[in-house]
Amino acid sequence: AFHRMQVILSEVGLLAVAGSILGTLFGVWGSRLLANQAPASLPRAGEIEFDGSAAIVVVLTVIMLTLIGSMASLIIAARSKGGISEATRGRGVTSSEASRAVGRRLITAQVALSLVLLVGAGLFMRNLIDLVRTDPGFSTDSTLSFRVSLDALTYPEVPDVTFAQHTIRDRLASLPGVSSVGLASALPLRAATNQSGWFLVGSPLEDGKEPNLVLDMFRVTPGYRQAAGLRILQGQDLDETRTHEALIDDVLASTYYPEGDAVGKRIHQAGADTLTIVGVLDHARLYNVHSDDRPQIYTLLDLYPTRTVFGAVRSDRPPEELIRSVQAAVWSFDASLPVSEVVSFENIFSDAVAGDRMNLSLVATFALAALLIATLGLYGVIAGSVTRRKIEIGLRVAIGADSGEVVRWVARDALRLVLWGVGLGLIGALILTRLFSALLVNVSPFDPQTYLICCIVMLAAGGLAAWLPTRRALAISPMEALRAE
Repeated sequence: AFHRMQVILSEVGLLAVAGSILGTLFGVWGSRLLANQAPASLPRAGEIEFDGSAAIVVVLTVIMLTLIGSMASLIIAARSKGGISEATRGRGVTSSEASRAVGRRLITAQVALSLVLLVGAGLFMRNLIDLVRTDPGFSTDSTLSFRVSLDALTYPEVPDVTFAQHTIRDRLASLPGVSSVGLASALPLRAATNQSGWFLVGSPLEDGKEPNLVLDMFRVTPGYRQAAGLRILQGQDLDETRTHEALIDDVLASTYYPEGDAVGKRIHQAGADTLTIVGVLDHARLYNVHSDDRPQIYTLLDLYPTRTVFGAVRSDRPPEELIRSVQAAVWSFDASLPVSEVVSFENIFSDAVAGDRMNLSLVATFALAALLIATLGLYGVIAGSVTRRKIEIGLRVAIGADSGEVVRWVARDALRLVLWGVGLGLIGALILTRLFSALLVNVSPFDPQTYLICCIVMLAAGGLAAWLPTRRALAISPMEALRAE
């Protein structure tokens, strides 16, 4: 018996080592893939790499747990009738009822864990689909953006800066196929926070020391609204011939002008000129695609000049084909100007949801791996049960049992395990999904549709795991079963 224990532990140890080596290779490949696909906006994305020290700890842990699990099975077998010798003679360590019960509980736990991960992946997928379908308030196609800065030595005065920016805009507008061009102090989904206090003329607090409200302020040129695809809901666009004007978004308009009479109202900063609201824009996501509902105001760039601006060029050509033309147009005015951060609006939006895509990829990978392991575990349990009851099945067939009865018997065994696992998995998912509820937008961590689909997938995996053993059971003949005995 002791010799057989040594043999079994040696075999299990070799399997654990082989599995650890294979897992390590997958870890190296996976970490490289993750580093290549990680978005640049992800914090410390450049530090993603395979950690050899962590891998050694994981491998040793896997081998240790595998051997501990094997020892537990051997102890159970030793306590069973006939001891280790009987339990391992031609039938494997799990031939005892106690050991089989432990194995079935482990499979149930695998199914439960798989369902938890599947639900997490499903919620992240629903979240990503919702984000991709979210209307960001601007057009994500046919527009190329760039950044250009004017240094103080070459352009020391405000008129110099204004002249340079107007000239650059005019030269971009003359490019073939360009329909609209604009400059702005920030781009959608890439804006830095620029909040400032404002007073609403006619408000009871107008004469106080504190402003009525705090707004996100953006400075733009005429043409930027069309180039960025910002939609005007009421009123008209900005005009350079009328400098003291402003556009506000519908968040501000609906909050402070619920009667829909925002156009014509006046607004100003402390100690600054009063501006007239000439139009209301559809709210655009300027900071975050998840949630960005702070009120906004757009003023003319010439009224509040800045040396660093972002250009938006809309054309009937693909944005990628405009890059050289845009650079050449800027450099035709001043070859020393740096033209950087050249990117299409489509890629800006894609980068904004890149972190969500990465979260989905990670959770989905773990979920699929857990689903595969659970399916293989179910297959092993059901196949072992069919093998152990080979004689019984053959005799049932010999006395008249039809194939449907055999199928129901095998399916019932698999379904019992899956249902227990699904039940426990649902409880675990309901508890654990609260941990990442903050990462979900407009998707409830208790979304019933996601839970239902994941349960169906888990049941389908259980059916697949039982299919091959069922075919094997149907192929058993009474004579074969008697010879096996």
